[in-house]
Amino acid sequence: MKKALALLCALVLLLHALPAVADFNLNYFTENSSIFTIDVNKEKSVAFIETVMTAQELAFEHKYESPTQYSLLRNDILVLDYFSTNRSPVFRTWIYYCTTKPIYVHSVTFELNGTAYTFTDVASSDRVITNEQDTEEDLLIRYGGNNSDFLAKVMAEAASYAFSHYGDDGDPNVQPPKMKMILHGIEDIELDVPDGFWTDFALLTVALVTTESLGQIGKNTGTPCTIRQLDGAAD
Repeated sequence: MKKALALLCALVLLLHALPAVADFNLNYFTENSSIFTIDVNKEKSVAFIETVMTAQELAFEHKYESPTQYSLLRNDILVLDYFSTNRSPVFRTWIYYCTTKPIYVHSVTFELNGTAYTFTDVASSDRVITNEQDTEEDLLIRYGGNNSDFLAKVMAEAASYAFSHYGDDGDPNVQPPKMKMILHGIEDIELDVPDGFWTDFALLTVALVTTESLGQIGKNTGTPCTIRQLDGAAD
């Protein structure tokens, strides 16, 4: 707990105080190609960095599950101006809600350690894909200075878990943090964030810290987020 709290404080300070570096360094990702993939879109001069974790590892369960494809939480880094010397990263979380019953999600809430974080403006009509068997609603959260409280806490929890579980002196029996996710639409769908999310988030967190890129993330404008304390939560 102390380790997570210390990391949290450091991340909060970094997100708010660090100057943005001139260029986003990709060497760390290319040197760790067994962990990360880089998908380049030459036409748009952007790239997408993801971990190699599979859809099955990142999948979450819900009551209207698709019979053909996983619902999952996947994090990535969008690299803007990829071919220039002024590359910049955007840290994001994608929610792929694949379902037999679309609920037309308009916002999503995460509940972590007694606090609820509700993100709005996560949906777009062009990211709802329907076929004969099911519907996929793709929801996007972008991180930045305006939602850095949530970002820093999740980074701290993810990194603390990863070091405790996978580190040199780690314990494979250490359990990941617990976080509830609620999809708000024509009805609310409540579920537990999958265990794999924490490893995926931790790997990208370590990468952003190693490449000294938190200052750039903190300078971005993220998805709107409101915060409230849950009933009975400690101050």
